[in-house]
Amino acid sequence: MKWFEEKVGQLLLKKKKGKFEKKGEREQKKKGNGMEGVKDFPTFSLKFPYPDTNSLFYYSFKLLELLVRITPFWKEKYIQFLGWSGYHLDRWRKKVIIANLQLAFPSWDEKKRDEVTRQIYRNFAKNLVEFIYTKQITTPEQLEKVVDLSNLSQLKEKCPGQSIFVTAHFGNWELIPLVIGGFIAPMAVVARKVDSEKLDREIVNHRQKFNVEVVYKKGALGKLVRRIRKGISIGILPDQNTAKREGIETKWFNRRVLQNPSPIQLALKFNLPIVVLFTEPTVEDKWQIVIRDRFYPKSVEEGVHRLAKIMEEEIERYPSYYFWFHKRFKHFYEEVYKGK
Repeated sequence: MKWFEEKVGQLLLKKKKGKFEKKGEREQKKKGNGMEGVKDFPTFSLKFPYPDTNSLFYYSFKLLELLVRITPFWKEKYIQFLGWSGYHLDRWRKKVIIANLQLAFPSWDEKKRDEVTRQIYRNFAKNLVEFIYTKQITTPEQLEKVVDLSNLSQLKEKCPGQSIFVTAHFGNWELIPLVIGGFIAPMAVVARKVDSEKLDREIVNHRQKFNVEVVYKKGALGKLVRRIRKGISIGILPDQNTAKREGIETKWFNRRVLQNPSPIQLALKFNLPIVVLFTEPTVEDKWQIVIRDRFYPKSVEEGVHRLAKIMEEEIERYPSYYFWFHKRFKHFYEEVYKGK
């Protein structure tokens, strides 16, 4: 967006400069024709306001929400249309997805990468439509419409007390805190603030159902410490690329990456267990929450490496359910993302 604004500014400056040059040429012609001092005829132009992309995105979402609520029986059609549109129109992010898949699965051919990319867009569209559906849910029990809760007693047994819950941008990760907060324990989750204020407000209101609190990513560590001291569990997604000064180097799909160590650091500081869990698809077209590991880290490095390995194994099971849109390998493989 900043690059776009700079280009627009340069074009406007060039246009203004050209306007003054043309005006000087007209004055010279007037002097030659003996018409010095005669005013030009007035000109008229239509000026359109600069589009607010955040508002455009918000109202597009509200339109989709209205359609989904009016015609819930078209759920699958909306998912197919949005997935198809994303795949064909979102060229920039599609390049990022393909670059990530090339690094993570170098043995795949072009046909396989394209097939998985299509599925990635469809699964993201499914999450978006399901987000609209779950916005209407008012009690934890209603989550059964989209989540298989048959293993709820097992989840409670494996999470007997305060924990650091860790997952990835995988499956429908938004459902995990709703299930934990609604049936197991109150928790605080870390999230990035959305650029659109209106949309961010709606997302936060949805996420904060059922004993869940949203803590914005900026300056989150101090807030999380205070929540832990009050006996509240924490939810963190550390799978995205992070700043060099904050990340710990580890291996992910046999590639060097930086990973956020904050869940491990909090677990060590307060002697809390790390619980790694994911949402996986079921044959009934629902999601089921599966715990893949529960451990007390011995050190920051050991905990970071262990988390990275667990996430890698889960993604290998269902590669199209991971959120491949961000530049996960950026710090060590910048050349792969050039022009993307």
